[in-house]
Amino acid sequence: MVSKFACVTAGGLHLIGAAFFVPLPEDQYSPGPKLGSSSFLLAALLFLSHMQVIPRRFMQMAPGIFGFVEVMFTVFVTEWLMHVLWCGVERFIHWMSRIFCQNCLWCEFVVESVSTLLMGLAALYVVCEVVCSVKMKSAVERAAGRALDNLPISQGSGSFVQRLKDLRTYIKGAIYFFRLTREQRMLTIQVFEVQVAHARRGFVQESQELPSESQEEPEEMQCHTEEEDSEIRELYTELQSQEEPTEEPTEEPTEVLSEEEPSEFPSYYPPLSEDEMASFDP
Repeated sequence: MVSKFACVTAGGLHLIGAAFFVPLPEDQYSPGPKLGSSSFLLAALLFLSHMQVIPRRFMQMAPGIFGFVEVMFTVFVTEWLMHVLWCGVERFIHWMSRIFCQNCLWCEFVVESVSTLLMGLAALYVVCEVVCSVKMKSAVERAAGRALDNLPISQGSGSFVQRLKDLRTYIKGAIYFFRLTREQRMLTIQVFEVQVAHARRGFVQESQELPSESQEEPEEMQCHTEEEDSEIRELYTELQSQEEPTEEPTEEPTEVLSEEEPSEFPSYYPPLSEDEMASFDP
């Protein structure tokens, strides 16, 4: 990896405006602030700090000579990235802002400032995702999550926040994909194609099952409606039967016992003889 001394030297030379390999552009490429260029410079130095320029075995043989070569290489790469790549991007943004804003100074300033800042932060984010360790990224994510939780985000901006999260996921996926080897990329593409084929097959099966279900639904609905109608009728008849008054005859039974008819009560005493009957006569 490039030493910290080389990174600090390259960054300091760029900040003071010194150029040894790539000359500075003569035209005014961006009147906006330098926040975007500072972010891009930090991203470039962070990437170079994790880049192995000279093998360690050569550094042990002649550390002074190879250290000087490392510093010169870092300065050259930094100047090329900032004076050629970044200045070209800023020149293009300045040209587009002049067309869009039609010689409005404040509009050009705002468009260039926002565009360059977003591009610089995007470059810094990509480099941090590639270079930084898992512990550092988890710590930054926790801090950013706490900061976002404390912000007064309105309820209507939920879709915007979700889109930002999706964009972050896509960027991380692209970074992970390009870090793979060729064989791993081919395997990843094959797995993705298989998943897409299974998803399409399932979608076709669901679309074929939908008409059959739609045809079966009316018959089931008719059965349900007939059963409901019969239940409603039964309930209605029960209610009618409960509401109607029951008229029963109130005639009292009159039982006329004739003398000729034998009494139905049993005789508990034995019959009297003729002498006993004659004794009762006067």
